[in-house]
This record gives sequence, structure tokens and C-alpha cells, in this order.
Amino acid sequence: MKLKLTIGMTAVVCATLILNGCGSDNNGTVVDDNTSVGVTPAPAPRFSTEAKGSDTVERDSQAKLEWIGSVGTTGGAACTPNSAAGSEMVEIAEAKAFCEALVFAGSSDWRTGTAMENQEHIRGMQAQGLTPFYLVSACPRLIGVDTNNSASAVNTHNITGAVGNLTPWATLLQQPSNNFGVKCVRDY
Repeated sequence: MKLKLTIGMTAVVCATLILNGCGSDNNGTVVDDNTSVGVTPAPAPRFSTEAKGSDTVERDSQAKLEWIGSVGTTGGAACTPNSAAGSEMVEIAEAKAFCEALVFAGSSDWRTGTAMENQEHIRGMQAQGLTPFYLVSACPRLIGVDTNNSASAVNTHNITGAVGNLTPWATLLQQPSNNFGVKCVRDY
């Protein structure tokens, strides 16, 4: 009996023989018996936490960003609410100065995140079932400062509004009481 194979069928038969250990490639190299056709390993999660000394950072492997996470013995704050002077709203210059002066987890190149970076970080971690670390629950919004010095705030998990929603800075300035924080970020 003659077996007539089309090109596609030949490839399947050859692949089956090779995967079952019955063949080799054209270079004489034996093909691994444990290879599965069409099975791709699951990608590593985009967001993760990593211990750095006594501190923890939250990493975004896609954007190559590290966010301050839980605080060890450094005295830094993962989300510094309001200003050091009292309960007034944190200002753009104050947020930038805080992050630029911060030494955390062995790094000193921290900066304020942009509104979009903050939003992506909060929503991305939430999508993976993670909650970004905030030092205090009184941090309902994070300030985001863009390159042109415009600012917006993103809702954190500590607010009743939708997590990750952005509010323009001008809108927030008109409200009598706002708790803001800054969660510093760095490129790695």
C-alpha cells in the first residue's frame, strides 16, 4: 500500500516523529523529547514586588519602572500624604522636591510619576490582584506631574471612587479638602 502525503501532512508526520524522539534535525542535533508543539510558556507577570534591603519596591517589568513600596527602616514614605507642615494639599513643587531628595531602597534617583504612569501602575497591579503599598490609608489620591509641570491626581485604593480614575488638578483645587500623596518612581 502506497501512502500519498501532501506537503502539510508531511510536516505533521515529520514533526510527530521528531517530537517522539524518532528523528533529528538537519544538523544532526537530537530534538528534545519534552518539547510540545504550540505550547508557549506563560509570560512572567508584569508587576511584582522585590525586597531591597529592608525596603520593598514595586516593579513594572514592561515600563522598566520601580515604585516605592513598603518602608523598612529608612523612614521614607511609600505615599506621603499632604505636606509635612499640616493637612493642606500637597503642592506640585513639594511633591517633586520630596521625590528628588528621597533615598529609598538604596537608590537616590527617584522622581514624581506622571499621571499616566501612576494610573497604569495602580490599574495594572489591581488587574494582577495586587494592591500597591501605601504607607497610610489617608492617601486617597496620588499626584502625577507631567513634563510640562501640569498635574493630575489618580484615585488609589483608599478612596470610594473608581480606582485609577484621573482628576485634573484645576478641579481638585476648587474643592475645600483634599488629601494627596506622592508615590515616587524611578527608571531601572
